[in-house]
Amino acid sequence: MKARILIAFAGAVTLFSLSGCRQVSPVGTMEEESRLEVNNNNGNTTAEEAASLADEGAGLKKMLNGKEVFITFMSKKASSGQLIPYYRVYAINSTGQISLLTNYQRIGTEEFSSSPNAAMDNNGRIVLVTTQGKLIKYFTGQLGTDYKIVWKKGPIGIADGAVPSVGMNDRSQIVLVYRFPSSATMDGYYVTGKLNTDYSISWHLQNTTIYSKVKTDLPRVALNNSSNVIIVDEFISYSDRFICFDYGYVDSVHKRIYFTFSGGMLRKVNNSNVWPSVSLNEANEVLISYSSGGFAHAITAKLPTSGYLTDIVASRDIVLDFVRSSSMVRYGHIKDSFWSVWGGTGKIYSAVVSQSGAVSINNVYNMGTTEYTITSIVM
Repeated sequence: MKARILIAFAGAVTLFSLSGCRQVSPVGTMEEESRLEVNNNNGNTTAEEAASLADEGAGLKKMLNGKEVFITFMSKKASSGQLIPYYRVYAINSTGQISLLTNYQRIGTEEFSSSPNAAMDNNGRIVLVTTQGKLIKYFTGQLGTDYKIVWKKGPIGIADGAVPSVGMNDRSQIVLVYRFPSSATMDGYYVTGKLNTDYSISWHLQNTTIYSKVKTDLPRVALNNSSNVIIVDEFISYSDRFICFDYGYVDSVHKRIYFTFSGGMLRKVNNSNVWPSVSLNEANEVLISYSSGGFAHAITAKLPTSGYLTDIVASRDIVLDFVRSSSMVRYGHIKDSFWSVWGGTGKIYSAVVSQSGAVSINNVYNMGTTEYTITSIVM
């Protein structure tokens, strides 16, 4: 297990991890343990195959009817106090201007206990997770050329949990993360699955695993076509909160995550409305966002083969608003500069991630209402 230690100075972020706090997935053999130390192809996909997947995928979801499309998932409070999930579809052009393609669309007919979180692959297939009481439920669907989602399955219950998040790739692999529903325990869990051709999901519930045996809140996950995965969450220590991370890869044979690094801390935060978010592209570049002290913050980094995140750029203040979600263009590369989209309450921001990793707001799209809170964005 790993403890989390953070050292920050002059705006830069330095990461350390010592033994004592994190629970990681057990590894079956010494041979597999050895492979973790030098892993550079996740045990499933060679570097050549990963590059080929990235090249093939670059044209799949890049444009829909000639437009670069993204979807915001949000919730609206019902008179019962529960939440009603909605989505909207937008386009973003080469200058970062945002335009609306599909207005508010309600998801299902039921009310839920938590805001929706979703993932979309490059073929427009979507998995969405939320909760009813303590039960995690999921929907699956397909984004059509009319910019509307045809929901195929759901809501279907999976397991007890809170604040779930889901990641999916073009290989139909799925990772679901969530925390234990009891506020006294709050262990972090994950389970893997596979999206089937009929849009049902085969969950590997027998491999449900505790990845964090500390107080964990709002875990968020991202997964790419090389099966690499990163989990970002809040670690609660008495009255203190920290943004933390774990990363590894999904082994398609054993149906579990092998963590190559666990228990890293990014930054101490000074409020409880942190709402972390994470995106991972095919170059293994990471964009992490969170809110702290009334500002949105961004961290860009790259997943190494082992050890802590590399090429970390200092955390930056972005906008005077609480941002609850963000996403970056999946096949963009930091070295080329790429667009990212950020969502808060009543507003959507487009921003450029520069070659240095800095994130600068370019445009603000005003939704015209604060009734809806965006909690998930997919591109």
